[in-house]
Amino acid sequence: MSLQGSMTVERMCEVARVSRASFYRSLQAQRPAEEETEVRSTTQQIALEHRRRYGYRRICAELRRRGMQANQYYNRQRSLSHLLMAYVSSGLVFMLLPGTFLGVWNLLQISGRESAASISPARLQAHGHAQVFGWIGSFIRGIGFYAIPKLRGATKPAIGAAWACWAMWTIGVAVRWAGRRY
Repeated sequence: MSLQGSMTVERMCEVARVSRASFYRSLQAQRPAEEETEVRSTTQQIALEHRRRYGYRRICAELRRRGMQANQYYNRQRSLSHLLMAYVSSGLVFMLLPGTFLGVWNLLQISGRESAASISPARLQAHGHAQVFGWIGSFIRGIGFYAIPKLRGATKPAIGAAWACWAMWTIGVAVRWAGRRY
Protein backbone atom coordinates (compact mmCIF):
# COMPACT_ATOMS: atom_id res chain seq x y z
CA MET A 1 0.00 0.00 0.00
CA SER A 2 1.51 3.30 -1.07
CA LEU A 3 0.04 6.57 0.15
CA GLN A 4 2.80 9.11 -0.52
CA GLY A 5 4.71 8.77 -3.76
CA SER A 6 7.07 5.82 -3.70
CA MET A 7 7.26 5.53 0.11
CA THR A 8 5.73 2.45 1.62
CA VAL A 9 3.63 2.47 4.76
CA GLU A 10 6.46 0.84 6.67
CA ARG A 11 8.92 3.55 5.61
CA MET A 12 6.48 6.41 6.42
CA CYS A 13 5.84 4.96 9.88
CA GLU A 14 9.58 4.55 10.43
CA VAL A 15 10.27 8.17 9.44
CA ALA A 16 7.44 9.47 11.63
CA ARG A 17 8.40 7.11 14.47
CA VAL A 18 4.87 5.72 14.64
CA SER A 19 3.98 2.06 14.83
CA ARG A 20 2.14 0.57 11.88
CA ALA A 21 -0.68 -0.52 14.19
CA SER A 22 -1.23 3.10 15.23
CA PHE A 23 -1.25 4.18 11.60
CA TYR A 24 -3.88 1.64 10.63
CA ARG A 25 -5.90 2.40 13.77
CA SER A 26 -6.00 6.08 12.81
CA LEU A 27 -7.18 5.14 9.31
CA GLN A 28 -10.00 3.06 10.77
CA ALA A 29 -10.97 5.89 13.13
CA GLN A 30 -11.36 8.29 10.18
CA ARG A 31 -13.65 6.03 8.16
CA PRO A 32 -16.67 6.09 10.54
CA ALA A 33 -16.52 9.89 10.66
CA GLU A 34 -16.61 10.02 6.86
CA GLU A 35 -19.51 7.56 6.74
CA GLU A 36 -21.37 9.52 9.44
CA THR A 37 -20.95 12.74 7.45
CA GLU A 38 -22.39 11.02 4.39
CA VAL A 39 -25.36 9.68 6.38
CA ARG A 40 -25.99 13.14 7.88
CA SER A 41 -25.95 14.90 4.51
CA THR A 42 -28.24 12.26 2.97
CA THR A 43 -30.59 12.51 5.97
CA GLN A 44 -30.81 16.28 5.54
CA GLN A 45 -31.35 15.88 1.81
CA ILE A 46 -34.23 13.43 2.41
CA ALA A 47 -35.82 15.75 4.98
CA LEU A 48 -35.64 18.70 2.59
CA GLU A 49 -36.92 16.68 -0.38
CA HIS A 50 -40.03 15.76 1.58
CA ARG A 51 -40.45 19.23 3.09
CA ARG A 52 -39.68 18.01 6.61
CA ARG A 53 -42.78 15.79 6.63
CA TYR A 54 -40.74 12.63 7.17
CA GLY A 55 -40.08 11.50 10.72
CA TYR A 56 -37.11 9.46 11.81
CA ARG A 57 -38.75 6.14 10.84
CA ARG A 58 -39.46 7.17 7.26
CA ILE A 59 -36.01 8.73 6.93
CA CYS A 60 -34.46 5.51 8.22
CA ALA A 61 -36.44 3.45 5.69
CA GLU A 62 -35.44 5.82 2.87
CA LEU A 63 -31.78 5.56 3.87
CA ARG A 64 -32.04 1.76 3.72
CA ARG A 65 -33.67 2.01 0.26
CA ARG A 66 -30.68 4.07 -0.87
CA GLY A 67 -28.35 1.37 0.36
CA MET A 68 -27.00 3.07 3.47
CA GLN A 69 -26.72 1.59 6.92
CA ALA A 70 -29.11 3.37 9.24
CA ASN A 71 -30.79 2.57 12.48
CA GLN A 72 -33.77 4.21 14.12
CA TYR A 73 -31.87 5.01 17.30
CA TYR A 74 -29.39 7.22 15.44
CA ASN A 75 -32.12 9.05 13.51
CA ARG A 76 -34.27 9.45 16.63
CA GLN A 77 -31.32 10.95 18.50
CA ARG A 78 -30.71 13.39 15.65
CA SER A 79 -34.40 14.36 15.63
CA LEU A 80 -34.37 14.92 19.38
CA SER A 81 -31.21 17.02 19.17
CA HIS A 82 -32.76 19.17 16.41
CA LEU A 83 -35.83 19.63 18.60
CA LEU A 84 -33.72 20.65 21.59
CA MET A 85 -31.78 23.14 19.46
CA ALA A 86 -35.06 24.67 18.22
CA TYR A 87 -36.27 25.21 21.79
CA VAL A 88 -32.93 26.61 22.94
CA SER A 89 -32.66 28.89 19.88
CA SER A 90 -36.16 30.29 20.29
CA GLY A 91 -35.50 30.80 24.01
CA LEU A 92 -32.35 32.76 23.20
CA VAL A 93 -34.20 34.85 20.61
CA PHE A 94 -36.87 35.76 23.17
CA MET A 95 -34.23 36.52 25.76
CA LEU A 96 -32.12 38.70 23.46
CA LEU A 97 -34.73 40.55 21.43
CA PRO A 98 -37.82 41.39 23.46
CA GLY A 99 -36.46 40.57 26.90
CA THR A 100 -33.18 42.43 26.73
CA PHE A 101 -34.51 45.22 24.51
CA LEU A 102 -37.36 46.03 26.89
CA GLY A 103 -35.12 45.60 29.93
CA VAL A 104 -32.59 48.12 28.61
CA TRP A 105 -35.36 50.45 27.50
CA ASN A 106 -36.93 50.31 30.97
CA LEU A 107 -33.57 50.99 32.64
CA LEU A 108 -32.98 53.98 30.37
CA GLN A 109 -36.42 55.29 31.25
CA ILE A 110 -35.74 54.88 34.97
CA SER A 111 -32.32 56.55 34.80
CA GLY A 112 -33.67 59.45 32.75
CA ARG A 113 -36.60 60.17 35.02
CA GLU A 114 -35.03 58.88 38.23
CA SER A 115 -38.21 57.03 39.16
CA ALA A 116 -39.45 53.51 38.54
CA ALA A 117 -43.05 54.74 38.84
CA SER A 118 -42.72 56.67 35.58
CA ILE A 119 -42.54 53.46 33.52
CA SER A 120 -45.69 51.98 32.05
CA PRO A 121 -46.76 48.79 33.87
CA ALA A 122 -47.40 47.24 30.46
CA ARG A 123 -43.69 47.64 29.56
CA LEU A 124 -42.62 46.01 32.80
CA GLN A 125 -45.04 43.14 32.22
CA ALA A 126 -43.93 42.71 28.61
CA HIS A 127 -40.31 42.51 29.75
CA GLY A 128 -41.21 39.98 32.45
CA HIS A 129 -43.32 37.87 30.10
CA ALA A 130 -40.60 37.80 27.46
CA GLN A 131 -38.05 36.69 30.03
CA VAL A 132 -40.16 34.16 31.93
CA PHE A 133 -42.34 32.65 29.22
CA GLY A 134 -39.99 33.06 26.28
CA TRP A 135 -36.60 32.30 27.73
CA ILE A 136 -37.11 30.15 30.80
CA GLY A 137 -40.24 28.43 29.48
CA SER A 138 -38.62 27.49 26.19
CA PHE A 139 -35.53 26.11 27.91
CA ILE A 140 -37.56 24.03 30.35
CA ARG A 141 -39.84 22.65 27.66
CA GLY A 142 -36.94 21.84 25.34
CA ILE A 143 -34.97 20.04 28.01
CA GLY A 144 -38.13 18.27 29.14
CA PHE A 145 -39.00 17.00 25.66
CA TYR A 146 -35.39 15.87 25.23
CA ALA A 147 -34.73 14.28 28.63
CA ILE A 148 -38.05 12.92 29.93
CA PRO A 149 -38.48 10.25 27.22
CA LYS A 150 -34.94 9.07 27.96
CA LEU A 151 -35.60 8.95 31.70
CA ARG A 152 -38.83 7.03 31.20
CA GLY A 153 -37.11 4.65 28.83
CA ALA A 154 -39.61 5.42 26.08
CA THR A 155 -38.70 3.69 22.86
CA LYS A 156 -40.78 6.04 20.71
CA PRO A 157 -40.78 9.67 21.88
CA ALA A 158 -43.57 11.79 20.42
CA ILE A 159 -41.36 13.99 18.25
CA GLY A 160 -44.25 15.24 16.09
CA ALA A 161 -46.21 16.36 19.14
CA ALA A 162 -43.10 18.05 20.55
CA TRP A 163 -42.63 20.02 17.32
CA ALA A 164 -46.30 21.04 17.35
CA CYS A 165 -45.91 22.16 20.96
CA TRP A 166 -42.79 24.16 20.02
CA ALA A 167 -44.64 25.92 17.17
CA MET A 168 -47.67 26.77 19.31
CA TRP A 169 -45.49 27.87 22.26
CA THR A 170 -43.27 30.10 20.12
CA ILE A 171 -46.21 31.68 18.29
CA GLY A 172 -48.09 32.16 21.57
CA VAL A 173 -45.16 33.87 23.30
CA ALA A 174 -44.50 36.07 20.25
CA VAL A 175 -48.16 37.11 20.00
CA ARG A 176 -48.31 37.69 23.75
CA TRP A 177 -45.24 39.90 23.62
CA ALA A 178 -46.28 41.79 20.49
CA GLY A 179 -49.86 42.21 21.68
CA ARG A 180 -48.95 44.17 24.80
CA ARG A 181 -49.91 47.80 24.62
CA TYR A 182 -47.08 50.07 25.64
